[in-house]
Amino acid sequence: MVDAAHNMGTVGAQQTTAQSGVNRALALAQLPHPNLPIDKQILESSRTNTDDYCGGGCQFAYGKCKTNPIPPTRNDKRGPRNQGATCSDNQCCSIEGNCGTTSDYCADPGNCLLEYGRCDSDTTPAGPSTADVVRPLKGPITYTDEIFDCVQDNVVALSYDDGPSGYTSEILDILKEYEFQATFFISGNNNGRGAINTTSPYPDLIRRMVAEGHQVASHTWSHYSLLGITHDPRISQMVKNEMALNNIIGMWPTYETSIF
Repeated sequence: MVDAAHNMGTVGAQQTTAQSGVNRALALAQLPHPNLPIDKQILESSRTNTDDYCGGGCQFAYGKCKTNPIPPTRNDKRGPRNQGATCSDNQCCSIEGNCGTTSDYCADPGNCLLEYGRCDSDTTPAGPSTADVVRPLKGPITYTDEIFDCVQDNVVALSYDDGPSGYTSEILDILKEYEFQATFFISGNNNGRGAINTTSPYPDLIRRMVAEGHQVASHTWSHYSLLGITHDPRISQMVKNEMALNNIIGMWPTYETSIF
């Protein structure tokens, strides 16, 4: 998935993030250093759960569906519709229930069935975990505030989700030319593109974002719907992205936008 432009973000690296549409940026503290309990980072935001959204056509990899689009099978397939069978030998389980080791099977969140074999998101960045870091509240923004408005009048807030990608360098060039700042909500290891802290050119792109005055924020490790996974994987999605970004820029974000 490439960077997606949304009508939200920041004006300046330390300015409050604005949010519109379905993406909800969570203001978790004040920059430059994170100080927020990890179990408070994930806000159970309001969501739509009618048949229009959760019935036919619902994408179960990105949220909760009333019906599972994977039909039951009676062969050697794996997954929740196949008696919960899992793939072995370090293989991944595709959404169709097949086992393999390529991106067609292992890429999160669209191709791989979490917990029925290996997935790309199982990779953990090197270095110490951030899960137990003491995080006293800093600044006036509470742990659960959602931000919908800019702090200044007559400004537009800009952000990009899901990257970095092959388009990020060009986006940074354009922003630099016009002297604009934006918020980049970064996912750590999704869609088979490799982990941001170990796959070139992502570390250099993220360091460039910081050097040129942009705000780096979290969009979880592998872009899973946080309502569609249990507590421990939810915490892991936050912590792993923090660890990866800490390896790149020496700190981790105090802002994030969740996938619901």
